[in-house]
Amino acid sequence: MRLIGANPNAQIEGVDALPGKSNYFIGNDPKKWHANVPTYAKVRYRNVWPEIDLVYYGTNQHQLEYDFILSPGADPKAIKMRFDGAKKLTLNRDGDVVATLADGGKVIQHLPAIYQEHGGKREKISGRAILRGKDAIGFELAKYDRTRAVNVDPVLLYATYLGGSGNDQANGIAVDSAGNAYIAGYTASSNFPTTSGAYQTATGGGTDAFIAEINPNSSGAASLIYSTYLGGSGTDQANGIAIDSAGDAYITGLTASSNYPTTAGAYQSSLSGGNDAFVTELNSSGSALLYSSYFGGGANDQGNGIAVDSAGDAYITGTTYSSNFTTVNAYQTTNNDTAYGNAFAAKLDPAASGAASLVYSTYLGGSGNPGGTYCYLFFGTCLGPSMSYSANGDYGYGIAVDSAGAAYVVGQSSSSDFAGGCPSASCDGSGFIVKLNASGNGLVYSEQVGGNELGVSPKNCYGLMSYWGSYNNARDTLIAVAVDSTGNAYITGQSDSLGWGCAETGVSEGGTCGTPWTVCGAPAAFVEKLSQTGGMLYRYGLASAAGIGNGIAVDSAGEAYIAGVQEAAGYADFVDKTNSAGSALIYSTAIGASNDNAIAIDSAGDAYIAGGASGGFQTLNAYQSANAGGGDAVLAVLNPATTTATATATKTATPTVTETPSPTATISPTATVSPTATVSPSPTETATTTPSPTQTATPVPVTLKFTPNFLKFPKTKVGEASKAMMVKVSNPKGSKKHPGVAVQIEMISDPGVFTQTNNCPVWPTGGLAAGASCTISVTFTPSAPGKQTGTLTITDNANRSPQTIPLSGTGKEPPLAGRE
Repeated sequence: MRLIGANPNAQIEGVDALPGKSNYFIGNDPKKWHANVPTYAKVRYRNVWPEIDLVYYGTNQHQLEYDFILSPGADPKAIKMRFDGAKKLTLNRDGDVVATLADGGKVIQHLPAIYQEHGGKREKISGRAILRGKDAIGFELAKYDRTRAVNVDPVLLYATYLGGSGNDQANGIAVDSAGNAYIAGYTASSNFPTTSGAYQTATGGGTDAFIAEINPNSSGAASLIYSTYLGGSGTDQANGIAIDSAGDAYITGLTASSNYPTTAGAYQSSLSGGNDAFVTELNSSGSALLYSSYFGGGANDQGNGIAVDSAGDAYITGTTYSSNFTTVNAYQTTNNDTAYGNAFAAKLDPAASGAASLVYSTYLGGSGNPGGTYCYLFFGTCLGPSMSYSANGDYGYGIAVDSAGAAYVVGQSSSSDFAGGCPSASCDGSGFIVKLNASGNGLVYSEQVGGNELGVSPKNCYGLMSYWGSYNNARDTLIAVAVDSTGNAYITGQSDSLGWGCAETGVSEGGTCGTPWTVCGAPAAFVEKLSQTGGMLYRYGLASAAGIGNGIAVDSAGEAYIAGVQEAAGYADFVDKTNSAGSALIYSTAIGASNDNAIAIDSAGDAYIAGGASGGFQTLNAYQSANAGGGDAVLAVLNPATTTATATATKTATPTVTETPSPTATISPTATVSPTATVSPSPTETATTTPSPTQTATPVPVTLKFTPNFLKFPKTKVGEASKAMMVKVSNPKGSKKHPGVAVQIEMISDPGVFTQTNNCPVWPTGGLAAGASCTISVTFTPSAPGKQTGTLTITDNANRSPQTIPLSGTGKEPPLAGRE
């Protein structure tokens, strides 16, 4: 890959110095040895095109990434890149650039994400890649504020491990209005990271739950706001977390500890069975419990999902095997399957005390599936002996609540008599969604999703084989649910029914029937949207994720975000975003975790993913940059327009940025060649080889423009001055929304054989007003024959000070006497 028309003298800077030094003792000539060479996380090329910088940096996947950063007033049309060796360049339907190589291999460069920053927030700019001739591409941007910098293609904003020497995993995630992430899960580590003042700083024994608040806008140790254990001497595990407007965390899960921490006024203060569910409210600083209660009967019970409404009431779902599980104001008062379990849903008011804190509690389930036999048919003949399958019950996995207080519960059912009835002759092995009214004692709707259609209408696999019998392998499952502002529900999970959904109306399979829904019984992840009354609005199979969707979130535009595991890809993770119509993916990517268990989004559409990994996870600005042992919990934050990493480059190519004029680098697109995470220019980022004096004026949030941004002088006789060349310095005028300000120019340095004069107001005599300009006149007086270089340095109180203008010229020998 080559940069076309780029600056041949772009200034190269190391950015973000690393602690290590490098030494090069090569050969036996000490003159060629180099010691204590500094190393950097990033390399920045200043002004590769006028007012456009290029930043290179590596990832944990051993891949070189790059960003373009456009200063105020920069022309994005200047960016032009050529792909050498490409037989053909095309744009696919998602706007990605596809370079087809001579041998048929492909390298994919994804549609860039483009944004400006204002007030600490990112404002998305519409843009696209465009073809510029048969072998080159550029970028086209919609209308934007030209007085502010533009950042092209951020991806990963923050990513960290969180764990100790044992096995740790995050199961739930929530995000507050400030963009802080709250994760909950379990830890088997006695050295799990905790913070000073946290509610519980030491393990209670066995496996404990944990809760942590992380600020992804910070980095390193500062990003961990609080982290605490939560548990007793037995097994404790957090499975879900929700946040209220005050930043209090609500957690549910399971506990087998007789000394699990509870509060005065809890609904249930002691363990009732082998393990119980629990509901705990932790204050906003993570230092105290506001409410904590066991919740269960005489058998095993566990909480799997939790939601919180605007009043601070908590809604939980899970599974109970107890016949004496408490029911209050219930839709269903009896456990219909104590052997294999029923789902449950409950609403609690942590502000109340004792029995009054339980607003309602209900079973949700039928009589289960006792098991049975099946065989494979080959042209109507049963192959081999009949095989058995196990019995299953009904399980609650996820819950959401709308503004009216209606609860949406999803899970898995193996009961033909599940709540609300069964729409076909056999519903066992299906996902379910139940919408409970605000009182918890009635159904708004109950829907079975997927399920065993095989005993009713045998499904052929490639026209040869089919199942026969009441077969169910219990893999049609709903795991997570989200609700939009109008009461539409979005669900995800896994389907293992052959051809499931292909005959449904409004289906977007994401591929042909059977792909990706299933390939002869292989499971498939999906997303489905239902109306307020439970009618299907769309169903979309996630072709890149032949596995299971574990988490889902929806933004204000109705776009769904799904995270999960690709079982067909060796249990790799995936993060997908679908459009509001459910007809196409906006992006599909991965964070490098072994599993993504939960996802949440903030108001800007940034996606927050929590899960687990034991290695190979890319970190950025991390609290903990490496796995501490076993498997650790992980958190990653992705920009809303992320379009990276999972599209595979089928050719392991090595494109280079090498054209003269352009800087050189090597990129190994093992997965994709795509611009990614961005570092915004800032007044403090001065990792430059040009020293500058201390600024005495107050920094201002503008960036000066220099035209041109480099000077190349013609050949000039040694000892003689060249004709002057001019650099225009402009201070943007600004806009009504972002008015310009004066810039104090503190120093303009004379760069050796290049000398300058100027008419700029230099501190403290005045400032360059908004909308004004001044001129620097530079001459070249070569001191010797050959090429000579220098740097014109301008120090001021604007962004990116000191600014530098590369200079070059060639000295030529004076003529011999009598030969001129």
